[in-house]
Amino acid sequence: MPSSPVYLARFLSIIAIAQHALILGWIEPIYGTYGFVQPVINKYADSNSFFRLVDLLPALCKVSGWTEGTCLLGISGLYFSIMLSLWFKQFLPFVSIVAWLFHLSLKSSSNLTVYGASEIMNVLFFYLAVGSFFLQNTNSADNRCLSMWTIAMRLHLCIIYCSSGIEKALGTQWWNGEAIWLSSMRDGNLLPMGVLAYVPVVPILGGIAVVALEAGYPMFTFFRKTRIFAVLSMIAMHAAIAVQLQLWIFSLAMVAFNLIAFWHDFANWRILLMPYRYSPTTEKP
Repeated sequence: MPSSPVYLARFLSIIAIAQHALILGWIEPIYGTYGFVQPVINKYADSNSFFRLVDLLPALCKVSGWTEGTCLLGISGLYFSIMLSLWFKQFLPFVSIVAWLFHLSLKSSSNLTVYGASEIMNVLFFYLAVGSFFLQNTNSADNRCLSMWTIAMRLHLCIIYCSSGIEKALGTQWWNGEAIWLSSMRDGNLLPMGVLAYVPVVPILGGIAVVALEAGYPMFTFFRKTRIFAVLSMIAMHAAIAVQLQLWIFSLAMVAFNLIAFWHDFANWRILLMPYRYSPTTEKP
């Protein structure tokens, strides 16, 4: 059975292709010289940014004789090719590093693309670049490294969710239901949520549940009997975020993060269906 880095490569290839396809029609206004935010402004807006791929655009246009828009489409085509290589696992250790640096360069090229999804994907690309090197051999040292790789991802998720839960708990919006109410009443929501006005206890309980789930995520995932419940609950929360707030790419990235970090707990269908009955430490082969 393929290991976690292989599944992470496939998840990331799909998410990255979907994200870039969504902005393909706006590629020149986002990254071009005369776009929404011009490159000279982007350059000084973030002094610690990584190498910016769009800085090569003038030279690339001059050498190729193409317009800026055509060059950006060529860069997009190269990006799609690299992400497809991740799916087919071609030269995975090398391609994963190239994919990470390519994504990081595009992220640094425009402040318009810097938001939660891009940051989480950048983290996942880093984990993929590290984890793919342990797939070449099956010796015990590499297996131990893969175990440490999985633990690092789990700790990272615990820090993300716990810090978010604590920050939410410090305010009042998540205790009185205002946060759920405001997010549910946004324009463009797919589901009509006006019924919440007649049952105000629902957004209150929803806000408290989000705070408890995020702040308690490290504790819930520490114990085997509550681990599957916690991860599935978090996936359900991100599914709700995707539907109601239409943050599809961010939600997909966080779902992939959770699934890969706890992949070994989901690998056995008996543990998934009956987590209280089966335990990998006591189950007979």
